[in-house]
This record gives sequence, C-alpha cells and structure tokens, in this order.
Amino acid sequence: MAISTSNLYGNIAISRKAIRTVAGIAALECYGIWGVGRKRVVRNVASEISLRNGVRVWASKNKVGIYIDLIICFGMPLDAIINSVRNTIKYRVENFTGMEVLFVDIRVMGIRK
Repeated sequence: MAISTSNLYGNIAISRKAIRTVAGIAALECYGIWGVGRKRVVRNVASEISLRNGVRVWASKNKVGIYIDLIICFGMPLDAIINSVRNTIKYRVENFTGMEVLFVDIRVMGIRK
C-alpha cells in the first residue's frame, strides 16, 4: 500500500517498501551496526530484501514513523549508536519522502562481535 503526500509540484505516492529500504540502508551505514532484523535469520547484507526485514512503517497523512530491529556490534556505546541511527534514519527518510518523521523506534535484537 502506497503512502500519499503532496508538495508544490503535485501528489506523490511512495511505497512502504521504498521507505523501509531507505531506513534499512541508513541504519546499516551507521557505525556500530552489524545488521537489520532478527538475530536468528541469516541474511546477505547486500540483498534489498534483507534491508527491509526488521523495518516497519507507520503512516498518517504527511507523517511517518519507523520501527526497526537492529543487531549491534559488541563493545560499542549503545546510547551513541542508537542516537546516531535514529538521527540518520530520520534525516534520510525526510529527505527521500518530504514527509515528517515523527519517531524512530529501535529494538536491539542482538549483539555480535
């Protein structure tokens, strides 16, 4: 199901799949992130499907919310990683969609070396 928004140039429909992919890529680019999704599922990081697993999108009017499950690297400061991921996802999704990101909820599903 597409999320509709509008801007100066007209109406835009953006798929949830596209937003989930952007959020997944943004998270993986952050320092201290081992993977997106659940610990038990083995994924190829380069796969587009793996970037969307563990990411859910909530939408209402011109606003979105992101729920994301992450696996972090052992020995990293958790609060710094979470703040970095939250800010990066918010920035990337807002620039991609032109919609306001109300929240980015992060669940740490595991830790890897």
